[in-house]
Amino acid sequence: MNEERSEGIAALTKSLIQVQRSVNGAKPNKTNPHLKNKYADLASVWDTCRELLAENGLAVTHTFRESTGGDTVTCVATLLHESGEFLTSSLTMKLGKTTPQEVGSAATYARRYTLAALVGIVIDDDDDGAKASAPAKPKNELEDTKKEISKALKVYKGENREELIGECQIAVETGNFDMKFAREIMEKMLVKA
Repeated sequence: MNEERSEGIAALTKSLIQVQRSVNGAKPNKTNPHLKNKYADLASVWDTCRELLAENGLAVTHTFRESTGGDTVTCVATLLHESGEFLTSSLTMKLGKTTPQEVGSAATYARRYTLAALVGIVIDDDDDGAKASAPAKPKNELEDTKKEISKALKVYKGENREELIGECQIAVETGNFDMKFAREIMEKMLVKA
């Protein structure tokens, strides 16, 4: 996925953190007839986040670009904040056929995944891609979050940088580094940014 954003995204980020505090995973409501797995369709993903986005001054739009040869379609999802800040994510889908039905199916699939990615909605029950590829390693969200915070603190310029690093080290050593603590550290970085 490709990404673009406005020059600053502090207000957008603050609102997105509020959304992610409350958003749940999308409810699987469909069954793939070929793979027999349950998945959350686009409507379910929207139902999961539409009100939370609006309550926090956020909206998502989708636009599309077709390739010159017509064999791919690119979905560009934009997370908009009422301040004018934005963040985009795009996903290009290769088409098996160039029929309207194939283009529509690829577009819906891309909209579902880009919406979930921008907002942080878990749609793990959808196994369409995993069945076609090698088994993925189990994800450890907390370990991945620790790594992301570590990277962010390396470039963070806030005057409370050393204090945040110390808090993280103590939390890791005492086993108190959980997702709630991670969100608090991220919020502290945003407040001082």
